[in-house]
Amino acid sequence: MRFVLDDEQLSGAHTLRVSIRPPRRARLLPTGNTAHLLAAIELNCQLWGGAASPVVPLDRSGRVDELYRGKIFGAALDRVEGIYMREFDPEAVLRAEWPEAKFQDELAMIFLDANNKDSYRPVTVTVLAEDDPWRPIYAACLGNLPKAPDEKLLRGICQVK
Repeated sequence: MRFVLDDEQLSGAHTLRVSIRPPRRARLLPTGNTAHLLAAIELNCQLWGGAASPVVPLDRSGRVDELYRGKIFGAALDRVEGIYMREFDPEAVLRAEWPEAKFQDELAMIFLDANNKDSYRPVTVTVLAEDDPWRPIYAACLGNLPKAPDEKLLRGICQVK
């Protein structure tokens, strides 16, 4: 393996110092809105580090669901929908806006060497029907990319006028 000291697995607890990493932002999710969930996953999958950022459900009153209240502060998050963690109150009534790139979100791009197409690995993409009840869980586990990158995200990152 490249960039590791050796191939042996670690055992037990170890100290880790992170020098640089993408920002981790949780996106708030209204309860029972599958379209919002799929849009949040699609946006996260386009962002650097976004695929590792959680979506956090709100309960029916608009507060962070009780199951997540105790865990959100230990999840190494920087922000929740633009709110710094030190200012975030999971008990406050919150609105889950439609998923949209925020300031400092960075488009994740992969560039492939066109001269080396023979080395590309085949990718199988599972696409489920719009009304398939398994669609949200497939998207949550495998990710979900749009057919084209989000135009607003491209303009914000590339500053295309």
